[in-house]
Amino acid sequence: MQEVIKIENISKMFKLYLSNLDRLKESLNIFGKKYHKEFFALNDINLSIKKGEAVAIIGQNGSGKSTLLKIITGILSPSAGNVSVKGRISSLLELGTGFNPDLTGRENIYFYGTINGIPKDKMSEKINDIIEFADIGKFLDQPVRSYSSGMFVRLAFACAIQIDPEILIVDEALAVGDMRFVQKCFRKMLSFKEREKTLILVTHDMPSVIAFSSRVIWIEDGKIIKDGEPNLVVRDYVSKMSYSQKSNVENSLINVHGDLKIEECESFGEKGAVFTYVHLEFGDRPYDSLTEGNEILRFRLKLKSHSELPNPGIGILLKDEKGYPVFGVNNYVYNRKISPLKNGDEIEVVYEVLLPRLRVGKYSFTIALSDGDQENHVQHHFIHDLITINYISKEDRYKLGSLLILSDDDFRIKVEKK
Repeated sequence: MQEVIKIENISKMFKLYLSNLDRLKESLNIFGKKYHKEFFALNDINLSIKKGEAVAIIGQNGSGKSTLLKIITGILSPSAGNVSVKGRISSLLELGTGFNPDLTGRENIYFYGTINGIPKDKMSEKINDIIEFADIGKFLDQPVRSYSSGMFVRLAFACAIQIDPEILIVDEALAVGDMRFVQKCFRKMLSFKEREKTLILVTHDMPSVIAFSSRVIWIEDGKIIKDGEPNLVVRDYVSKMSYSQKSNVENSLINVHGDLKIEECESFGEKGAVFTYVHLEFGDRPYDSLTEGNEILRFRLKLKSHSELPNPGIGILLKDEKGYPVFGVNNYVYNRKISPLKNGDEIEVVYEVLLPRLRVGKYSFTIALSDGDQENHVQHHFIHDLITINYISKEDRYKLGSLLILSDDDFRIKVEKK
């Protein structure tokens, strides 16, 4: 397959000054004294991308992803190394790139074509398709400085995709779009892939990475950590993030063995009894937060009582990324009795939950320890969003848009000739 992007030994260094005065002192110093520190956003990157590849670039904020894209698109020049690109690039990087804020949306369509080397008569042939896709109504003839971020993305993506580039680069821009428009963009990108165009996507949304990419590049501290098959790279990335980011509660609650750090979670309750230890595992495999559903998630819960609990209850609630409940279980409603607790008692309870097949996305588990019954109880230790899990799949059934995904055994078709 033809090579469309080749990067050889690319590095990008920025000079960091403590103050503007240091910058001035350095520029005026006749002896060449340095008042800056060197920061390498990229360090000796080697990379080749072929025609028709759908490449996702992942990594934490500040890892060098956006800098790499800006070098590929020519917005930045490398401090060292060479980059070659074959074919027209269309990109959605920072909001505002490629548009003049004082021009109207309609005028900016032609402006976008001009900076991408497309004559006005050719853009006139495409403008109706751009307007229809952007769907911003009367705002088309208003200055884009008055646009919301969502409207801006609508127009920017419409221009980027309709000029029919050989290479499309999207850097987190769709994160500000509404759900329907984002889904429309993803359908367009799927069509783009099917025509053997090259797609480069930067996102923190791992399910989208799994669904749309044929290759994943993981960048950390300006270096490529892994480059390979999506499932394998994403699994390693999520696993590392799960126990290395102490400042990010969502990712810091679980270590590589599946043990949760309860003290770092948001919680409330009377604390007459508390969870002291939580361990998670998926069936017979180690916990790594990635699942396609239809497997057992096992919670090993240790708790200690600081008072008497005549009828203790433990509940588990799964929520989607917007906080809507998906399903919940507790021993009250399922008539599973837990023996009364006395002050000082320590017990271990194991909950096994069959995870349903759900649409791709992020979900979180909340757990609660109470005393009473389903209608009247006291919360002793309620822990919000204890752990995040990611549903992933390349199967078409997961792209239907519905929350619950039926298995093959749950769906039948019967056709009769009349």
